[in-house]
Amino acid sequence: MGRLVRLQRRFRARRKLARRYGNCSDASRSERRSLYLDGAGMVDTRQAVRPRNDFGRRGRTRQITPASGFVLPMQGILIGIIAGALCFWACTWLKLKVGYDDSLDVFGEYGVGGFTGTLLTGVLAVGALSASPELPGGVPGLFEGNPQQVVAELYGIVVTLVWSAAMTFAAFKVIGVLVSLRVRQEDEVMSLVVSLHGEALQ
Repeated sequence: MGRLVRLQRRFRARRKLARRYGNCSDASRSERRSLYLDGAGMVDTRQAVRPRNDFGRRGRTRQITPASGFVLPMQGILIGIIAGALCFWACTWLKLKVGYDDSLDVFGEYGVGGFTGTLLTGVLAVGALSASPELPGGVPGLFEGNPQQVVAELYGIVVTLVWSAAMTFAAFKVIGVLVSLRVRQEDEVMSLVVSLHGEALQ
């Protein structure tokens, strides 16, 4: 019962947005941000709808993960500030400028956020936090006189980027042989919940 109530509320919200921005009574959350029906056809006006305001909040959780156990609280706050700014920039300006298709902003949050957090770990790492009997000095960062740690982090970023890009490309090629990688535009407008999963509100 609760699920039906949530679907009804979502449907009403989409219908309200559609009346305001065009004839799109059941657009998905990502489509509300990227698609706009003006009555004459579908055009890309991702700036027409206000973007989500949680880019920074979610980006900070991605960026602090590589630095966990290596930085102090104040340095974690600094990483969070940088994360909020960079993830918001990547999910808005960079996405519109490059024009890549990422409705869930995975690259802007996980990619840019993760790369930035990893790089800043090499800059802000505190050796005392990771000290052990085998490594008494721990793993200090650039600010503690260890520029080699930044190089190590950059190496990890490059390897991760190359590996992820190659495996993603291979996976897309295999999937593209079996099924289409994109649904029809009409199905996107109707909502994938309805067109693919067969759900409907009575």
